[in-house]
Amino acid sequence: MRRTLFAVAFLWTASLSAQSKAVKTAPDTSSLSRAEKTVLNCLAKDWQKEYRTTSITIATEATKVKLSDASRLRLAKFIEANRMSYRAPARHRTTTIALSPTEKLVARSILLLEAQGNEAARPDEIAKRMNASSVLAQREDEDLKVA
Repeated sequence: MRRTLFAVAFLWTASLSAQSKAVKTAPDTSSLSRAEKTVLNCLAKDWQKEYRTTSITIATEATKVKLSDASRLRLAKFIEANRMSYRAPARHRTTTIALSPTEKLVARSILLLEAQGNEAARPDEIAKRMNASSVLAQREDEDLKVA
């Protein structure tokens, strides 16, 4: 009888503990700008659907909000800090949603080129691998010179 009561009490406390961990509180968004909050709300709503990993860039296009790169980075850092409050970042990590589709392709091309033994992937090699125009390569060259 005592063992049964102990087992029931143990299962009950374990159940309560699991339920309290499952409660998600909404993160404090007071540090975000109005545009960032608009994008975050769009993302949160979309991520509630099954198998959705919409990126920040796609959400800015959907909401017709302009975000600077600094703003995108701030939003990505906020999402990473509050990852467990959102379905997609909790499952796939923040890098999946922080990069635009084009940035993901560029990163993939760089990694593939460097994995093939090239010391450093040049913008023209990346553009060639991506079947992009030389305009992309020129733009990347300009960005590298500025940095």
